[in-house]
Amino acid sequence: MFRAALLACLLALPMALVAQTRTADSLAALLRAHPQQDTVRVDLLLKLVHQLEDPRPDTAIDVAREALRIARTRKDHTREAEVMREMSDLLVASFDSAYYYLRLAMAAARKANDPKLLGHVYDDLSYAHLSLTYAQATGARTGMLEQAVAYSDSAIGTFAANGDTIAQAYSLSRKAEVLMYLHREDEAGRCLQQALGFVRGTVDEISLAVQTLLAKYHLWLERPDSALFHQEVCLRISEQLGLRHQIAYNRTCIADELALLGQYDRALLIASEALVYARENGLVKETGDAVYTLYETNRRAGHLGEALKWHEQLLLTVDSTNAIMAQESMNKLQVALESAKNRERVTVLEKDRQINEQKRARQRTALFALGGGVLLLILLALVIQNRYRLKHRALKESEVQKAIIEKEKARSEELLLNILPHEVAEELKAKGSAEAVQIDQVTVLFTDFKGFTAM
Repeated sequence: MFRAALLACLLALPMALVAQTRTADSLAALLRAHPQQDTVRVDLLLKLVHQLEDPRPDTAIDVAREALRIARTRKDHTREAEVMREMSDLLVASFDSAYYYLRLAMAAARKANDPKLLGHVYDDLSYAHLSLTYAQATGARTGMLEQAVAYSDSAIGTFAANGDTIAQAYSLSRKAEVLMYLHREDEAGRCLQQALGFVRGTVDEISLAVQTLLAKYHLWLERPDSALFHQEVCLRISEQLGLRHQIAYNRTCIADELALLGQYDRALLIASEALVYARENGLVKETGDAVYTLYETNRRAGHLGEALKWHEQLLLTVDSTNAIMAQESMNKLQVALESAKNRERVTVLEKDRQINEQKRARQRTALFALGGGVLLLILLALVIQNRYRLKHRALKESEVQKAIIEKEKARSEELLLNILPHEVAEELKAKGSAEAVQIDQVTVLFTDFKGFTAM
């Protein structure tokens, strides 16, 4: 009976994939009808990535690369950053690859001058560091968690500066989760209360994330009654938003918390509803979670016969789920490996480009130096020529002045000789003065020229 039920469940799983395939085919048709390399095509490619990321991650990453190429060609930094974020999600199996694309996304968001987008990239970086900590040793784990807190603080600050309280609430809840792993529960509680204040009364995925973290926080502190309250809020939000995965998840969590409170009958009822819902919607992981909750609740309640039956089904479900998830994980790892190889090829090409650019830069520098040297020689020659011309002119003017002075001097001497005796004139020229000379016999002549005054 349980094997038949499991077979029915597995037959229902491809239905969700069929719906995704139909949506992907519709988007492919729209892309064929819109060959222009513009923002509309980038947006369509991003939607196609969302549809292909689970069933066909290798194809999804090829589509993302095409979107990235168009965004870069158009220098559309906003969409470039959005595509980079999608690339990091697709390559999440490899932290180095995911972190590489998130760093590029951060640079693109800064170029786009888009604070909200930059804040989301900070959140992604925080989550990437948190995810990596599960595989780290204790010492390294603490460092990664502290880095995650730093990125969350950057996101919170960015959103606060722009008055985006909803995004700020998400970042606060993300920070609270990291603080819980750092055993800083008081700080985590304050972050969650602040986030709750921002989203109280709203029905969206951000408020759902905050409520989910509040439930996790209370479970962490062993308060199943408070965790149950927040999970019930989460379920109402999920149902209003029509989030199938989240609805199944919330129902299973409610059953777990009821079991912790000892309300086994109600827990079994809700876990059964979660299982039926997960099967009807082809939700693989959520089906396994519901089966495990039914097994664990029956075991806690002392219904060992039922627990044994659900354990048998759990083993079959886990085997089938693990096979599917292992294949998906293998696909993602292959995609990550191919991306790493491509990145290495790009790095080699980039190094070659940089070397060639450096050679060209050196050639340009040598050319500029040669041209500068020639120009300097020309300027030096002009300066020397100008100095020679000025000196020659000054020499010529000096010779002219000297000639004028000599001429005037000759006239002065001639006039002086006309007035004074030769000996007195020579003495005046030599000493600047003349000594009086005693002459015993002289003749004095007084004369007047008629009209001399008028002359």
